[in-house]
Amino acid sequence: MNLALISGVAGILGLILQITDTFPAHRHARQAIVLLILGFFGGTVVAALMGATIKIEGQITPSYLLIAGLLAISAALLLATIFTNDENRRAELYTASGVSGGVMCAVFFLVAAAWAFGGQRQDILTLDEYLALSAASEAHGDFERAIDLTDRAGMYLPAEDPRKVRLEQRIERLKAEQVKTSSKAIPAS
Repeated sequence: MNLALISGVAGILGLILQITDTFPAHRHARQAIVLLILGFFGGTVVAALMGATIKIEGQITPSYLLIAGLLAISAALLLATIFTNDENRRAELYTASGVSGGVMCAVFFLVAAAWAFGGQRQDILTLDEYLALSAASEAHGDFERAIDLTDRAGMYLPAEDPRKVRLEQRIERLKAEQVKTSSKAIPAS
């Protein structure tokens, strides 16, 4: 809901700027930005009301940082192009933003190709293998690993699958066992 609040405040500020006609030279650009923010706000509110959650998993790798940096440079050049009044400078900035966009696309393609051809490790374990490893970890007293493996096994199942409830119960049991075992190891003061 924080995203909805932030976009809502940004939308209200944008509406205030639009109504008071601040920066009249940039009226059309401001209008497009305000409409985009209001649309984003509407989407986040609808998603929040429907109970939708967005779960982003993954690691920030240098390749993702490179793509994000190139995207930021391209966007900054494009914004500078929009707000520049000098025709020669605008043409130069437009060319530079196009070149940076092309470089970004090329880098994105190379990163995607590297990932597709084995640049990143993909999970090759099945549901049963995760559960077997989880049971072995539990037997050895490594409850944290057992919890993680059981959670990964649950990712293979759809939300409505009845086995998912049993896996969540197993995770709770493992957490309780972990607390009980760790409290034995801590000496009383």
